[in-house]
Amino acid sequence: MLRTLKMSNQTIRVQHFKLSDAGGHPNKVPFKCALFAVDVPSDGSPQGAGGKKIRISSAVCDANLQTFVGMALNIDYVNGMADHDPRFKVAVIEKAYRSMDGFAWVDGYIYGKDFPDVVATIRYYNGLAAEYNWSDYQFGASLEMEARYKTPRMMKTSWT
Repeated sequence: MLRTLKMSNQTIRVQHFKLSDAGGHPNKVPFKCALFAVDVPSDGSPQGAGGKKIRISSAVCDANLQTFVGMALNIDYVNGMADHDPRFKVAVIEKAYRSMDGFAWVDGYIYGKDFPDVVATIRYYNGLAAEYNWSDYQFGASLEMEARYKTPRMMKTSWT
């Protein structure tokens, strides 16, 4: 059985989306963000998981993390950046890795000259979140993935 899951920073503990001021290219604004915790059950149920928590194992992470390299980041900018619009690609992932703190991370860049409004919006909301400790306004990343489970029992409990 194959399901598409939408993982978000509201249901899985995610570090904030960090933009850098450093960069040697006029159209590249570097970013770094954690996508998910490895070997740890999610805090809640991602959209599409049918109310079940998920856990991405080290083996699954290590086998598939490099598939993020070269992928685009897309956002639904018109609707408050709360979802994905696959036709509105604003960035690209250059590096994917697992850190010592147990998270899967991606680094890349946003096309800053092409999307200055997106960069400004992210900086604005991350600034509010930092200044007032408003985690609801902290910009985060989400991902879409396909999950496969091997037995009906796995489908009824949690996905790992």
